[in-house]
Amino acid sequence: MPSGLLPPLKPIPIKERVSVICVKRGEIDMLDGAFVVSDATGIGTQHLSSRCRSAQCHGPMSKPNKPPAALGKLAPPRLGRVFARERLFALLDALSDRPAVWLHGAPGAGKSTLAATWLQARQRTVLWLQVDAGDADPATLAESLDALFVATAGTTIDLPLLRADDLADLGAWLRRRIRRVLLYLPPPWVLVFDNQQELPADSPLQAALVQALGELPLGVQWLFISRELPPPAFARALAQQQLALFDADALRFDSDETLALAQLHGRPEAAAVLASAQGWAGGMTLMLLGTPTRSTGPSERARERLF
Repeated sequence: MPSGLLPPLKPIPIKERVSVICVKRGEIDMLDGAFVVSDATGIGTQHLSSRCRSAQCHGPMSKPNKPPAALGKLAPPRLGRVFARERLFALLDALSDRPAVWLHGAPGAGKSTLAATWLQARQRTVLWLQVDAGDADPATLAESLDALFVATAGTTIDLPLLRADDLADLGAWLRRRIRRVLLYLPPPWVLVFDNQQELPADSPLQAALVQALGELPLGVQWLFISRELPPPAFARALAQQQLALFDADALRFDSDETLALAQLHGRPEAAAVLASAQGWAGGMTLMLLGTPTRSTGPSERARERLF
């Protein structure tokens, strides 16, 4: 095309402005679509903007996190007709000095109900996380935990950002987060990981959780609720007595508890028939809600399908 057919090129005028960014020593990172500066510990200390504000130039800036709206994922289970299982409460009391407890048992065995009623009876500050498959992503798990920490502390918390480099050592990253959280959320409190079996056994987060147990002071406890035994990553925690196993067989209702459950539902005459459920809480509850006349309880396969 002949050059004469094109108009002459002209500079595009733009509005003149002066932008000043105050940056302290650190590493530039991204947070929620904005640039931030992270210090050597990975803690976001400053948001970068085109204007210099005194808080940004002369001191750390808090991450703008707010208490979340109520979510079922971040709440304990709703309790129906329940009663205090003092026999099991005493067993849990005996493990209160351990950094973590692993409560495992068959589906419908009453694990979550036991934990919720025990924590309620002991008037503990509770942070409850319903673990799901999405929590295998470290950023997703961090988001849920941060929401619990902020809501319980009642204030904003500056927490280490998850950077690409942290994926190679999630344990160190999680330990830094816990140290920071404890500055804002001192003991006592209990963090419950309900349905922990949803986190894959080979997930790097399993080992990271084990490493973080070493940061928990007396008065802070993590309670893992699972249908399965701890994955291999928790072997070290068991060996070092940082993790205690709660006996799954203890979850079965004894005769006194079976009678108490029948009376709670206004069906004391059904206690003898409930024995066929072999102490399985879910099975007995279903029988009480129906007509408990069967002489045999549900099979293991039925339990898996129901719960």
